[in-house]
Amino acid sequence: MSGPVLAGRVAVVTGGAKGIGAAIARRLAADGAMVEVWDLEPAAGFASERVDVSDEASVERASAATLARRGRIDILVNNAGILGPAQPVEATSLELWRRIHAVNLDGTFLCCRAVIPAMRRQGGGGSSTSPRSPARRALPTPRPTARARPG
Repeated sequence: MSGPVLAGRVAVVTGGAKGIGAAIARRLAADGAMVEVWDLEPAAGFASERVDVSDEASVERASAATLARRGRIDILVNNAGILGPAQPVEATSLELWRRIHAVNLDGTFLCCRAVIPAMRRQGGGGSSTSPRSPARRALPTPRPTARARPG
């Protein structure tokens, strides 16, 4: 095979400014993808958009900006997620519960909904939800995210 396997492909990594998301972004870039990071923090070494994945308008702006800059989106890695404190469910406020769901569940939905139309118009693409993002790790202490996973 000649050239990088993802040459010419545009990959969006949510939560890609640090940790596992940054490692995913680096790997995609090493495989030839043009990487765009959507995160609340800027991502060193990559084009990035400041995005709150739980906010519909924020996701739509990022999608439009990425499409304007790159012309397409081929890969979406839904890696953004939050943990919340290690505490029993009865100590968890409804506000925190809703924030965790908004980021970890609604964020995945909003990002997919924003980029799938472009993927369809261009004839294909793919999406992945990272089981290794911080909000999806198995932890010894119960956290509200453990209850959010089934959705």
